[in-house]
Amino acid sequence: MLRFELLGGFQVVARGRPAGRMLTTRQQQLLAYLALHRAAPVPRQQIAGRFWPDSTDAQSLTNLRRELHHLRHALPEVEPILVIGSRRLAWKTANAFDLDVVEFEHAVDEGLRGERALLERAVALYRGDLLPDCDDEWIRPERERLQRRFGESLVALIAKLEDDRALGDAIDYAQRLLNVDPLNETTWRTLMRCHGKRGERATALHVYQQCASVLKRELGVQPGPETRLVYRELLEDAESEAAPPPPPPRTLTYPLVGRQTEWTALVQTWQAAASGQGRMLILRGEAGIGKTRLAEELIDWATAKRLRSATTRCFAGEGRLAYAPIAAWLRAPSMQPALRGLDAVWLSEIARLYPELLQGRQDVAPPEAHLESWQRPRFFEALAHAFVSASPLLLVVDDLQWCDSDTLEWLHFFFRWSEGLRVLVVGTVRSEEESDNPALSVLVRDLARLERLSVLSVGRLDEQATGRLAEAVAERSLEGRDLARVFRQTEGHPLFIVETGRMDLVSGDAPADTLPPRVQAVVAARLVQLSPDARSVAEAAAVVGRDFTFSVLAHVSDLEEDPIVRALDELWQRQVIRVQEGDRWDFSHDRIREVAYDRIGPARRRLLHRRVAQALEQLFAAGLDEVSASIAAHFEQAGQLARAIHHFERAAAVAVRVSANEEAIRCLGRALALVEQMPEDRDRVQQELRLRSALQGPLTAARGYAATDVEGNLVRVAALAARGRGRVPVQWLWSLWTLRFVQGDLRSAEALSSDALALAEDDPSSTCEAHHALAATLMSMGRLEDSHRHFEVAIAAYDEERPQRSALGSDLGVFSHAWHSHALWLLGRSDQAGAHAEHAITLADRLNHPYNRALAHAYASLTHQLRGDVPSVRRSAETAIALCDRHGFAYYGDWARILLGWADCQEQRLSEGIRLMEEGLDNLVRQRALARRPYYLSLLSGAYTTSGRRDRAVELVDEALALTESHNDVWWSAELCRLKGELLPDLAEASFRRALETAGAQGSRALELRAAISLGRLLRRRGDEGLALGLLAPLVAAATTANPQDLSQAEALLAS
Repeated sequence: MLRFELLGGFQVVARGRPAGRMLTTRQQQLLAYLALHRAAPVPRQQIAGRFWPDSTDAQSLTNLRRELHHLRHALPEVEPILVIGSRRLAWKTANAFDLDVVEFEHAVDEGLRGERALLERAVALYRGDLLPDCDDEWIRPERERLQRRFGESLVALIAKLEDDRALGDAIDYAQRLLNVDPLNETTWRTLMRCHGKRGERATALHVYQQCASVLKRELGVQPGPETRLVYRELLEDAESEAAPPPPPPRTLTYPLVGRQTEWTALVQTWQAAASGQGRMLILRGEAGIGKTRLAEELIDWATAKRLRSATTRCFAGEGRLAYAPIAAWLRAPSMQPALRGLDAVWLSEIARLYPELLQGRQDVAPPEAHLESWQRPRFFEALAHAFVSASPLLLVVDDLQWCDSDTLEWLHFFFRWSEGLRVLVVGTVRSEEESDNPALSVLVRDLARLERLSVLSVGRLDEQATGRLAEAVAERSLEGRDLARVFRQTEGHPLFIVETGRMDLVSGDAPADTLPPRVQAVVAARLVQLSPDARSVAEAAAVVGRDFTFSVLAHVSDLEEDPIVRALDELWQRQVIRVQEGDRWDFSHDRIREVAYDRIGPARRRLLHRRVAQALEQLFAAGLDEVSASIAAHFEQAGQLARAIHHFERAAAVAVRVSANEEAIRCLGRALALVEQMPEDRDRVQQELRLRSALQGPLTAARGYAATDVEGNLVRVAALAARGRGRVPVQWLWSLWTLRFVQGDLRSAEALSSDALALAEDDPSSTCEAHHALAATLMSMGRLEDSHRHFEVAIAAYDEERPQRSALGSDLGVFSHAWHSHALWLLGRSDQAGAHAEHAITLADRLNHPYNRALAHAYASLTHQLRGDVPSVRRSAETAIALCDRHGFAYYGDWARILLGWADCQEQRLSEGIRLMEEGLDNLVRQRALARRPYYLSLLSGAYTTSGRRDRAVELVDEALALTESHNDVWWSAELCRLKGELLPDLAEASFRRALETAGAQGSRALELRAAISLGRLLRRRGDEGLALGLLAPLVAAATTANPQDLSQAEALLAS
């Protein structure tokens, strides 16, 4: 039987599995309309008029016929139970399907008669509003009616639970009711009482403060006497219960004044984004200038218009988590309906940041434990799908200058990912700290280039706006002289205005010289007015961070619970702190936290940081991963180096699991900096080795494996490993070999590969690795037969049923077959070379690993170029480039660009071909990758020769020959000598003979044949036919498996 679920979003379930994934939004709404009107047939005219009110009758009926036709194909299960008549639509029976709305209403009806279990079932069935994504007029009355019924059931259930002393459940349901009706003071009082009965006085205090803030913001009123009385009963001791209920403090939110220009720009930017011009908007200005206030106003405006929005904040310091802002956005209530309807494939990736999504979703597979760098684009794409599915959407992130680089990288991806985005991301940025985050500077520059960025500078208020804000803070009118003095002393800075107002310094009775000149002094003066307990709690909270919970604060403070509760109340009354969701408080502005923190002496500061770290360890014992970076930062500030290192290392491992390489680098870098402060002994060596070994992976992924910092870390790892064990393990020798080879340092590469081979004699598991390294090195050094032998050993040691990866992630079987193909071609075995290149591709495809597929196709493109197969070069090069661009692999993509440029030149697209080759060569130089550069330069030389620029072609050949001598990269030197002879007739014979001699010494049948062809042609032109025949005949006989094109040329020369 089919089941339709309409509460919280549309879903069809058939035989226990989700169905109807291909239904359009209109088809979903049509099914919902029919399901809600299941009791009687519905006229076609009625449906058409509801769904297409702006169309003519004929057109709307045509639209309905079209949707019904597509519906029957998209959801064939509906056809047996839906009667589609010429005039009416009806279900065969009212019970032809299950409907969650019917079940919900039945449970409410029965539950209101006193059945608690049925009330709980009703609440569980109400997963959200009726079709929340539908804005049509026809659904609103039914949606509002069901909302009221849900509220009734919650009120009854909460009362029942409180009577039954099931206080925890009552609290959960009361929180849910407040999400629906946040202005219901009865529910706020119930929530306060339940927390009080459980002994959670601090939480009850927090609830009252939330209530007061909501009522002031939404209605401009304070809580009623009954609510204030409950609050006082919870706060005061028995002897003071008779005291009159206190009024709430002045609001933390004042009217938005003097910002009409900025507000208009904000709304216009949103409207453009919502229409498909998605973009990022930066609110830039100094601290305290009102950036956050503008962003909060936009969120409130969006909420009032029932637009989806989510907001989060970044924090200063070393305790941030990779992708923390994105995770916070995903958890926003407004995102949940969209996430529920997302495909399971994407949810599996999103669960890396939001694991709670897996609960109750049998169809969603848990993500792999480790996210490799090549999997990152898919992870990024899943996140993009999540936010696009909720569009039009407003995302706000406060204090973007402190954002982690991985979140910024995702934002860069998001705005490049799709045209027509209906998402606006608003970030507030402190102008004085923006340049401290290089990743943010890159994002701003690139989004500006893509025309996906708007920047709004927020400045100080003028005199009139200053006066209006000052009067709002004072809650009374001010005389002209007082207004003039406020503007003169605050210079229109909103934070100055608010803070001085809270000190009552705007009073005409206050002497003019009592106002400190800087906001820090203003805040410090306000903190001095606090009671000793309140100051102590403020200092402890400042150490925890801008955002804190009572549970952590209770572990940190010197005070008992009751004095802490009273101190928090005082801080709230004086507006030093404000309430946040989830039993959290934060400072009303980060400048206040900074001043409170600066007042703490060094010794006490270290003590408090240690307590915070220990509290987090204890409170998050079951989930240390999410707070490990914060714990590490606090232990570092406490001077507890060993424990800080441990948690930084753990935080790095967490970052690596989601491929947050920059965050992993940062955490491990902090840990290594702390290791350097420890005494030099064996333990320190082992600790540094462990940390640097962990650092190599993310460092290589983020920087490329020939970068300076990658090299420095790898060299240090090898030195530490040798010190600890007396020798460097093969895996690190292989990594060092890769580095040196790519840099073009073949002499060092040979030494490293020889050392690896010596160690492999005692470690058979590294046989493939060691022989592969030595084979590749020997090939580049022109020792082709030796290279061929070692490649064969490497391939024989590789078991395709149990693939073996190198330390850098490349599969050694793919690598060995791919590289062996080059050696085979040089030896004159062209067909075998092609077969090995294709086998490498087949093996990489079987492994389904993008990095190895890119590697295999890059190597194959070179093999096909050697064989002169232009279409195959193009096919492999384009595949490699596509893989590298998608997954962020720089090296092989640039290699393939050079080969693709060569293919373009062969097809007479010279300008484009030369551009691609030069681009690839330049990119490789920037990566410090000089391997094979003589070969690449020869291809570019050939392109310039074809284009008529022989002088440039000669320069490139000379540069290539110089590199072969300086780097000992001689495998292509015979061909370079031959090309020089073709370019310079005066040097032709000497160059051809040198090419012939070099190729013969290396055993390169393929290049020897090419050199002989060029020399033979020269001899024939000179009339020395006998010499030409004597030269070519034996070589042709010995090179029967060489390149077919070269053999054809040689045979034609012999026959002429």
